[in-house]
Amino acid sequence: MSASMYQDNSKQRFGYDTIIIIVGIFILLFHLIDNPSLWGDEIALALNIVKYDLPTLLTTPSLDYLQSAPPGYLFFVKIFSYLGPHDWCLRLAATLATAFAFWTFNKLLKLLFEAYWLRCVVLLLFVASPTVLFHGVELKQYAFDLLANTLLLHAVVHFLQQLRPTLKDYGYLAAVGLGGVWFSNALYFSLAGLGILLFVKQWQKKTIDKLLWVVLGAWVLGILANYVLCVLPNKNVAGFVVFWQAEFPPLPVSAAGLRWYFLRIFFLFDNAFGLSSPLSLFVKVSPKWSFLLCFNYAAFALVLLGLWHLWRQKKWLLGIFTLPLLVAYALALLQKYPFYERFLLFYTPALYAIIGYGLWWCWQNGGRWAAQVATFLLLLYPLSTTLWAVLKPNTFALYEGYNYGNLREVFTHISTQKQPNDRVYLVKSLYYGHLYYNQQQRYPWQPIMDQRTEQHANEQDYLRGIEAQVTQALAPLGRCFFVCTTANKARYFTPQPTVLPYKEEEAFVQSMKKHGRILSTFGGLDANVYLVVAK
Repeated sequence: MSASMYQDNSKQRFGYDTIIIIVGIFILLFHLIDNPSLWGDEIALALNIVKYDLPTLLTTPSLDYLQSAPPGYLFFVKIFSYLGPHDWCLRLAATLATAFAFWTFNKLLKLLFEAYWLRCVVLLLFVASPTVLFHGVELKQYAFDLLANTLLLHAVVHFLQQLRPTLKDYGYLAAVGLGGVWFSNALYFSLAGLGILLFVKQWQKKTIDKLLWVVLGAWVLGILANYVLCVLPNKNVAGFVVFWQAEFPPLPVSAAGLRWYFLRIFFLFDNAFGLSSPLSLFVKVSPKWSFLLCFNYAAFALVLLGLWHLWRQKKWLLGIFTLPLLVAYALALLQKYPFYERFLLFYTPALYAIIGYGLWWCWQNGGRWAAQVATFLLLLYPLSTTLWAVLKPNTFALYEGYNYGNLREVFTHISTQKQPNDRVYLVKSLYYGHLYYNQQQRYPWQPIMDQRTEQHANEQDYLRGIEAQVTQALAPLGRCFFVCTTANKARYFTPQPTVLPYKEEEAFVQSMKKHGRILSTFGGLDANVYLVVAK
């Protein structure tokens, strides 16, 4: 093993880490400037940001449309919204937070790894992560979750590496915890887990560090103040919990429950780790992309090796990287926080750090060849999908689940094609999109929203309701625009689980063809527009 590969001497610093960060920021800006339409949850939050002035927005715990976000995040989004009525203005705060997270993560890696090549590999994994890039330009608070937790990891690791911490070190540690909870609700988990770690280390020393107790006290006060002022009065929390009920660990554990636990371990990698579900270990993959499964296996193996390495040599780092996730899981067991996808994005930096230690274990025990093969397999997926994201700006990770929306394009199309007597019908799930874009772009038309409800006894009742709406809409002479959602097509009906899922849009199209003539269509990711005239 070459000693030069372990040491971080200045002769090897070619600025590759800086180049990686710059390229990552370029990709973020590339997608920000591409300015895709907002999608469902983004639109719901955007309606609140546009509707309320800054003081009201920051002091209203229960936002409209079952939305909730930390006040610090809302502050920056509202400030940037004054730049103009554009979607990219609302996304600018998240984009800047992600760019700052790239820089902070690199600072963290300098504390963890002495090998420069290893830092660059782990940094590249983080910067090229499809979910980090996707949520990094999204009008939601997940980018702030990522940044706040990366900052806290850096603060704690830096503090514990100091033989004699200075007042500045204590202040940095206190400030990140005390202020971070106002920008990220997910920071609760890291503060709880890392607070336990700091308390245990203090207990082991059997000394009294008064300043550290002040820091931990500040963390507790910050969490309590945020909880009392923001979380406790929020009436949307109950609805949030009910909506994500399927993502809570099942208790007591049954055969089905064991399957949930088993799949969820890998699902953690699929999403928070930066993988897309179609490329997971349990979903059939098109032969065209099946080679990318190497990343899943390599990543999982390196995580296991990294955990083993930390257990053997650096247990305090193992606690730093695992306790926050365990706290999140404990709250999921208590039915308080879903163990699901973007809600675990805050854990991504810790996962990549663990993988870094797995790579280092390969280098120490398997030699250069093993480390190079592992690095190649590890970088195969994120670099491939990042290249795809640049070539096809509206998609991420070769998977339509990471597609951006097209509602702005849909409503613009109708506005340019609509004649004075034409009528517009929207499915209910797209009405909020109209509220936002009609207000922002001031389209000269007011659509009629269909009044369908989810309360159908069975599939036949549901289909009859759709046909009745189409028949009623086409009854007057003239043209009609039907706007149908392409999302959530499969609908399951209870208490008749044997009924097959039905595609809502197909039902509308069949009724249109039966009672009218389709003149033109306009397709997209979120919605399709059909221009229909009665027979």
